[in-house]
Amino acid sequence: MGSSFPVSRVLLDGGAAPLPLVALRFFFAAVIAMLLASGFKRANYPHAESRQVQLGAVVVGILQTGGVMSLIFIAMQTVDPAVVAAILFSNVLVVAAIDALAGRRQWTPTLALSLLLGVSGLLLVTGAINLVLLTNNTGQNHLGEWLSVGAACCWATATLIGKRLKPMDTWRFNNLQMLSGSAVVGMAALLHGDSLWLPQDVASWSWFLWLTIPASIASFGLWFSALHQRSASETSAWLFLVPVFAALISWPINGTIPSLTQCLGAALIGTALFLQGKQTNK
Repeated sequence: MGSSFPVSRVLLDGGAAPLPLVALRFFFAAVIAMLLASGFKRANYPHAESRQVQLGAVVVGILQTGGVMSLIFIAMQTVDPAVVAAILFSNVLVVAAIDALAGRRQWTPTLALSLLLGVSGLLLVTGAINLVLLTNNTGQNHLGEWLSVGAACCWATATLIGKRLKPMDTWRFNNLQMLSGSAVVGMAALLHGDSLWLPQDVASWSWFLWLTIPASIASFGLWFSALHQRSASETSAWLFLVPVFAALISWPINGTIPSLTQCLGAALIGTALFLQGKQTNK
């Protein structure tokens, strides 16, 4: 999942429009995933999900694939991919707080400390600690950062909805949500007047296929599988690692070299995840 941020930036810098790129990415991902699923022909493949779960997948797709990805792709036109990732995955805090307030998870000093360390690590690893969203004299409105905040709210809402649905097959659920999200984004792109975008050379196709298969099918499928097995806040805690990998992968792809501060931030995030796991296994 972390690789999707620097790879997307490469395609955006190469001339791809945000909405058509999102729509095409997840449409291809949904179609390929469906073909793979039908090709396996598993004997234990569940029957069709209930209408409630199918409708829920559509809602999750609108929020997570449609809302989140559209907002962050637009944001990445002006904001560093690692910073976008840091703001996006602050949704971990929202999910943990809601789980604790709803009584689904005990609010302990260990949980509070892990979240504090995770946020501190994110700020360090991305350089987001240097951002001042509200008080600045530069005349910038930081629209990209605020779009990322909106994406974080969409992701947190989709996580809580996905956890309540309990689909029988999380991979099929992921396929439906990707297809639904891509359809909504495609319609938005048409209404916005964007033209269809396709990769124009071998390099662009290589980046696009990476974005479609490992960074979409695999990452989202594994995410929903994990969400099916753990609580929303426990699963979301691992999203702290996404900005770390986004920053590290940006080094060879975007030419961004990780600093000592970023390495320290990664260590703090690793500690936060260890504390989360320690509390979960009690």
